[in-house]
Amino acid sequence: MDRQGRIHKRGPRLLRTALVEAAWIMQRYNPWAKAVYQRICANQKNRKKKAIIAVARKLLVRCWAMLLHETPWNGAAATTLSEAAPA
Repeated sequence: MDRQGRIHKRGPRLLRTALVEAAWIMQRYNPWAKAVYQRICANQKNRKKKAIIAVARKLLVRCWAMLLHETPWNGAAATTLSEAAPA
């Protein structure tokens, strides 16, 4: 799979910090975020930070889509999408 997007340290530092903190909390309480985190992490110690950054980026993409389409968060749709995705 060719992935063009990279996560870098440009942009607002406070926003990056807030997204990562939100991702750590989400992976504890949100089934969608927990599934994404566990799929990427695969119980390997050296992938935990990479997995949480990926969850934070996915959260940002979802928030941007919500702002763009003026729709509220739909937790049920996020859960069904993570269950339908291959593990």
